[in-house]
Amino acid sequence: MRRVLAVLVAIGLIAGASFLRSRHQADEVAGQQAAGQLTGNLVCATELAKVCDDLRTANPSLQVRTEEAGTTAATLAAATFNRDTAKIDAWLVPQPYPAMVEDTRRLAGLEPALGTPSAVLARSPVVAVVWNDRRTALQKKTCPGEITWTCLGPVAGEPWIQADGEESWGKVKPGHGPPDKSATGLLVLSQATAVKLDRSDFAKNDFDDPDYQTWLGQLERGIPTFTPSTGSPLGQMQSQGRSSFDIAGSIEAVAGPSVTGSRDEKNLTILYPSPVVTADVVVVAVRGSEQGEHMKQRVDSVDTSASLARAGWRVPGQASAAGVLATPVLPPSSGLPTPGALVALIATWSEVKR
Repeated sequence: MRRVLAVLVAIGLIAGASFLRSRHQADEVAGQQAAGQLTGNLVCATELAKVCDDLRTANPSLQVRTEEAGTTAATLAAATFNRDTAKIDAWLVPQPYPAMVEDTRRLAGLEPALGTPSAVLARSPVVAVVWNDRRTALQKKTCPGEITWTCLGPVAGEPWIQADGEESWGKVKPGHGPPDKSATGLLVLSQATAVKLDRSDFAKNDFDDPDYQTWLGQLERGIPTFTPSTGSPLGQMQSQGRSSFDIAGSIEAVAGPSVTGSRDEKNLTILYPSPVVTADVVVVAVRGSEQGEHMKQRVDSVDTSASLARAGWRVPGQASAAGVLATPVLPPSSGLPTPGALVALIATWSEVKR
């Protein structure tokens, strides 16, 4: 009997200690929040790394992780997703990733994982960065007028001599990030697809068009593999020169500050393909996370707006960073199709890459 009582007392002491510890942690979090500090786990898309560095510096108790949007989306969409195990309370990411996650979960018969996203915090248009000599060659015949991914598709991976370039340039090497991982890569491919199909509201069945399949296959097979340590095709293009990529898809928030003031600024041109497609930044909390909701409310602030602008994003009322232009004027909406169409576009791309 004494042993039983001893065991019960021990269990009670452990439970009491656990309760007090949890209560202390909750009080500590509440105190930090009352002092204006963000707490919890914030996951940021790679394109927002600089902004999240600022948030980490301003909030020492905030746990910040930066990773590709596609990686986070896969975690959130999984049937096994658990907020505590995954260490995600809120997500700072371009649209429409939150809606893509919820679309995927709904089709799988799963409960929603995310709350309602914030209003758009900042925007950035999709761009393409090209070496000037390559641009001149392409505009002679292959891409007269505006250089688009539509005209690049048929010459991707072909000898430059066939595209009015020089034989010493080797093959035509376009580049964009993998759309199954990179938010920028997905937006670039979406804009390219809109041009090819001549409609921005494309849907899954449009991808069955043989002409589209041929174009996409040629384009993607012509894209060299980039080194992850360089961050992106644009990063490798700038670090390794013309031998890596001839033209790279990006967003203005990355390309503008990166190219402006660089050693190759006079040798590169930033193109703004039409129709304009934009990356629109939002923050969204994971359902059931009070810390995530607190982050969502606080991230939508003047300080974060200034940080986004310094990082190259277009933010109304904030001074623009170097390389961020007032034109083209951004359209009212992102120019993207439905979240379901983008999920299908990723699947189509994956099939072509096999």
